[in-house]
Amino acid sequence: MADVLISLDDNAEKTLRELARELHGGKKGSLSEAVADAVSHRYAELERTKTNKASLERLIRMMEKGYHFGKSYEPYKKRSELYESRFKDVY
Repeated sequence: MADVLISLDDNAEKTLRELARELHGGKKGSLSEAVADAVSHRYAELERTKTNKASLERLIRMMEKGYHFGKSYEPYKKRSELYESRFKDVY
């Protein structure tokens, strides 16, 4: 375990002490636990952001590359044309 000296303004210190008391019961070491929790939470958030950014970049590359869906697609002008071609054997 390492000792770290930090400086906080009065409002931040008050908030930290309130959080430590609320989250860890105001017991001995609660300030350290609150700071460790905050650092861990922030680190996890940064890692998720990196992962999300990498996923997004991969998806953008895939979109730029494009995807071939097989035969050329011609949209139907009317809904009835769609059903006629798909269900002509049924009716």
